[in-house]
Amino acid sequence: MAVFADHTNKMNRLFLPVLVLALAGLSCAEVGVVVELPNGSIIPRCVSVPDGSSAYRILRSTGLETEWSDDGPWGRALCKIEGVGSEPVGTACSDWNSYWAFSLSLNRSDGWTCHSPVGFTAGGCWNRDYRTPSYEGHYCARDGDVLGFHFTDNFPSGYPEFLSFADICGEKPNRGPVQKKILQSSRPFWRRYAEDCGIEYTDRIPPQNLARRCREHRAEQQKAEEFSQKNNTDIIAEGFGGSSLRGVEYDYYPKVITDLKKPFTVILTSMGKALASLPVFINGREYTLGVDGSVSFPVRMGAYRFLFSQPGFEELKITFLIGG
Repeated sequence: MAVFADHTNKMNRLFLPVLVLALAGLSCAEVGVVVELPNGSIIPRCVSVPDGSSAYRILRSTGLETEWSDDGPWGRALCKIEGVGSEPVGTACSDWNSYWAFSLSLNRSDGWTCHSPVGFTAGGCWNRDYRTPSYEGHYCARDGDVLGFHFTDNFPSGYPEFLSFADICGEKPNRGPVQKKILQSSRPFWRRYAEDCGIEYTDRIPPQNLARRCREHRAEQQKAEEFSQKNNTDIIAEGFGGSSLRGVEYDYYPKVITDLKKPFTVILTSMGKALASLPVFINGREYTLGVDGSVSFPVRMGAYRFLFSQPGFEELKITFLIGG
């Protein structure tokens, strides 16, 4: 028995240093999270996760209510935070027009460093090179990073309000989520939001439902415009001398985009004639139609809002979803 006990003690002395070294390798990263809701309210979180954790794991560690798509070739898509967003459908979210934009502040910087060029789960860890962006892998946690999320229908998305790592996590280590800040009064924001959208405002409707009604209203307007264009229906202009506005038709190519290096072209005509040398706006930037009524512009994955508005013509609004 003495021999057995001595052998056991020797094994323990060998095992304990190995265990200590193994535990030392399990380092943690403290990460800040900023969520900006559509009414301007800010929710900060500070979480401690294993170093290299995905943004998917980080968000699920905040205690916030999130909904995600299934895991697909590009990883999971973030569909909802705190009930704001659209329903998950398979490996995507149901609404491609609005989305949760993902921003990063790296190395305890004084502002947002970049929009994340990668997603939440797919592949290995991103190389963190944002100056010459690599689109391979997914974001992986590093101590001192801040992740930002805000719901938007703009492309490019802009950034949420910035809170530094020290603002969120404090100067001393703070393990676990911080408490929610008191949300700002949202009534004035949502009243303006409803007026801009053209729907009736009532404070009895939850914000995410009001946002959903707005999206549905805009979708109905777009369908009506598309129906009018398809049937070449003239719209009578009030205050335009009683005459009808000329209908505007459009076409585009390529029909299927397989190479984002090639330009995307939209052609406008009215009554069979090209609309030449007139201005159009694409994501707020002004372009001029060529003599054949066409305009070409570079595209990436995302939404492109196309607007043609000239006296004597129907106003034409189109949203092209590249990759959608």
